[in-house]
This record gives sequence, structure tokens and C-alpha cells, in this order.
Amino acid sequence: MESLEQLQVPIHLLIVACSLPDAGILVRSLKHSHPHLKIIGVTDETEQPCSAVPEADLVCRRSRPGEDSETDWLEMIQGLLADDYYTGPRTATGA
Repeated sequence: MESLEQLQVPIHLLIVACSLPDAGILVRSLKHSHPHLKIIGVTDETEQPCSAVPEADLVCRRSRPGEDSETDWLEMIQGLLADDYYTGPRTATGA
């Protein structure tokens, strides 16, 4: 995280696998230094909602091979980053 600060890289969106070890620690650390950071938690089909990252603004299922999901992902990201978008946690099943 320190290198991001040194590079002065603005972070607006974090997409994180909910199964990532210490995902919650990573998210809390980044959210602390970037309070307006939007977070998308990604789960596998077998995973329950993203309990490791309760700060997630949106939880999505990982795309399966062959799914046409690029447009869905772009729409979800655009909506999440829009100023008038709902800011509570949501679950997306179509992506």
C-alpha cells in the first residue's frame, strides 16, 4: 500500500476475490486511506456472499468460461462509480 501512496496513484475501484487470504485486511487498509474507494467482491459459484469483505459495495459471481459478461461488468462498474448510485451493499448474479 505504501508504494501506491508514494506513486500518488488515485484508487477509485478495487475488485477483490472474496476467497483471497486476508482480503478483509487489504480492503480495510485501502478504505482507511481512500474513504471513497468502491469495492467489488468477487465470489465463486460455491461461495456464500462475501463475508470476508463486508465493506464490499457490490458482490458479483465470477464469470464462467464462455459467458458474455464483459458488458454486464462494465455496466455494474459504471453504475457503482456514478455519483447517484446506491451506496449500500448489493449482490449481482448476472456477472
